[in-house]
Amino acid sequence: MTKLLMIICVAMIAYLHVQAEPPGLIDYQGRVTVGDAAYDGIGYFKFAISNAGSTNVWTHNGSNVGSVTAPIGYVTNAVNSGVFSLMLGDTAQGMIALTSQIFSSDTRYLRVWFATSAAGPFNEMLPAQRLTAVPYALNAGITFIPEMGDLSMGTYTNRP
Repeated sequence: MTKLLMIICVAMIAYLHVQAEPPGLIDYQGRVTVGDAAYDGIGYFKFAISNAGSTNVWTHNGSNVGSVTAPIGYVTNAVNSGVFSLMLGDTAQGMIALTSQIFSSDTRYLRVWFATSAAGPFNEMLPAQRLTAVPYALNAGITFIPEMGDLSMGTYTNRP
């Protein structure tokens, strides 16, 4: 009986693990200089993910989506010797979580604005960085499984 209970528990844990969505986070690091010197202190950042035309499809706080302008508001983060690191989509830091829908196109760019104070001015760090393979792993949470009746050539039906 104990062995059967253990097998059932392991099977349930495995099932729950397989069903888990990938976290809506992207680890992002960068370097900031002010003038020619590495910046030290609290940095004020704005983040957006845009399409090839610079139209925002995601911003750190959901403002100005569908626009080409910087988001309203900012995220603070420590910058040490010019280096910073944070998690894009971190809701604990007040950001909107990243979802697979954001990466429904293969052309997405990360846009970043930086200022040394909350009052600004916020300068866009150029060029915008093209996002490649890693963020698209968020789509791994979407599985397409054909049903048995759909196995003829070219008639697969998406099953989320």
